[in-house]
Amino acid sequence: MERAARAAIFAGALLSALIAAPAAQAGDLNDATCERARTAAFETGPALMPQPLTIVAVGSSSTEGIASNDKSKIYPAALQKSLTRLWPQADIKVVNKGKGGETMGATIARFETDVLPLKPSLVVWQLGVNDVLRFNGVEGRRDEIQSGLKLLNDRSIPVVLLDLQYAPMVLKDPDALPMQALIDDAARTGPKGRVFHFRRFAAMKDLAERNQVPMSEMTERDDLHMTDAMHGCIGQLLAEMIVASPRISISAKP
Repeated sequence: MERAARAAIFAGALLSALIAAPAAQAGDLNDATCERARTAAFETGPALMPQPLTIVAVGSSSTEGIASNDKSKIYPAALQKSLTRLWPQADIKVVNKGKGGETMGATIARFETDVLPLKPSLVVWQLGVNDVLRFNGVEGRRDEIQSGLKLLNDRSIPVVLLDLQYAPMVLKDPDALPMQALIDDAARTGPKGRVFHFRRFAAMKDLAERNQVPMSEMTERDDLHMTDAMHGCIGQLLAEMIVASPRISISAKP
């Protein structure tokens, strides 16, 4: 009964949001268009957790944002906004710990100082793209992913792996698909109920190919980083991944 009630509440909130959104046209990346990529983006989410909730987003410039991004619209901020809309009575804080230019190894090195002291209920780990662009081959990257997951799993912290962006600079690199395969494998073989996969690459590809959203709507002129609109879409879908999980237990603010 409680599970059905939560599902009904989520469905009602989501329906209201979609009714309020402008009608989607081909090439228009708005909330309704973004919602069409939901199935491509995720299957299940993490089982959350006692209140209050602290979600730490960690990674490279896809998380920190770049100079042309509005900091209030990059995906961690969009995630906070969407969670607040979908769970208006919940006490949730999303902390952005992104750092531009980082490889996976550099991000993992910051877990002890920038992530774990915050005692996160959930970590969103955006990973892989700078390793693809900077190195030749993906040798050793599997072990790095596993070492990062072990740090979090040893402390019983669930993690959402946020994979590569579907962007021209990434698509032309031969290491992109092998890296995608490593991230997917880490999510599939990780501890059950602890490691989840948000398929950013698949969601953006779905928007481009099935919904005819032009690349210029999703990526900046550098052919790599996401636009504010794409950040908003990722934040929206991440929030839905978290809220839609049937295993989530959440209490309201006192």
